[in-house]
Amino acid sequence: MAKTNFGLLVTARIVMGFFQAATFPTCLHAWSIWAPPAERSRLVSSSFAGMSVGNFLIFPLVGLIVDMLNWESVFYLSGAFGLLWSIAWVVLIRNTPNDHPCISEHEREYIKSRVGRPLERPWPLKSILTSLPVLVIFIAHVSDNWSTYSLTALAPIYISRVQGFDLKSAGILSALPFIVRLLVTTVWGWVSDFIIKRTKARLCVRKISSSLPLAVAGISLCAVAFLGCNTWPVIALLTSSVGVLGMTTSGHCSSYLDVTGSYSGVIFAITNTLISAIGFLAPQVAGALLPDNSLENWRNVFLLAAGISVTGSLTFALFATDKTEKWAQEENSKEEKVENGQPMLEKVPEDQQVSSSTSLEC
Repeated sequence: MAKTNFGLLVTARIVMGFFQAATFPTCLHAWSIWAPPAERSRLVSSSFAGMSVGNFLIFPLVGLIVDMLNWESVFYLSGAFGLLWSIAWVVLIRNTPNDHPCISEHEREYIKSRVGRPLERPWPLKSILTSLPVLVIFIAHVSDNWSTYSLTALAPIYISRVQGFDLKSAGILSALPFIVRLLVTTVWGWVSDFIIKRTKARLCVRKISSSLPLAVAGISLCAVAFLGCNTWPVIALLTSSVGVLGMTTSGHCSSYLDVTGSYSGVIFAITNTLISAIGFLAPQVAGALLPDNSLENWRNVFLLAAGISVTGSLTFALFATDKTEKWAQEENSKEEKVENGQPMLEKVPEDQQVSSSTSLEC
């Protein structure tokens, strides 16, 4: 389409965005049904880490593929991987533990005993739109995505045009932040669940997981703004500012499940629709601030991203909660109990507990 007509190219991009928009809300809704509260951080982190894997692979691969083949090959290969993933999803994914043929009865009962039944009543749209906890999560999510989108789009340009690296080297260096983010996302997800299980301090973990990385990213970007052509300190700070944001999957991303329960998928879809506009706005605003590649203009881009990160950090630290909203709770039957705002059945004895991420039989 790019070779045929510019209008067709734009149309293709819109269609891609429309269909890909369902991916993250679907994953989050799946975890609202499949993820026991004690395993949410690491399970949400494991799926969201895929974004870092994709970014980590695509940056160096684009430079290599274009250098070895041609630019069209980048899109052919990306499309092929997308098709393979779609086939795997259709074959492997089921709506509920009851529907899945590849898990043991023990694991099925373990999940059902800890995760409430999905709510089937109409969406409480007014309550969702006027919920302070949802707004707080939204602000933190905006702050996270603004920095991520800005740096994803602009870091290769900054590294190549301002710091003076060629395309291949810029691609490899631009991938570094996402290697760090992948490691941070995965490791911190496990650490978060361990701390929550040992201390029951879920709210404290959620606040640290979002407020701390957003603050660190903001400070790092402020430093980048004034370092000028000190290349390796700049690259180190860009790497840390994106990498540390991997902690947020155990923060505001997991808070969707804590606060909104079975509605987390639909609420994430609403908020992510608004936030996705940032994927368009962040590079556009940066472009408006960059009439040329002078360090002064780049400083404004980094300071804006830093200010938004710090705003999200303070908002989440002051106002975040881990309590399930009343409109997201279901009426519990007599044999059910409530723990941390989540409907629960009688607990499985400790010596019989298994992780929901194991015991596959197929």
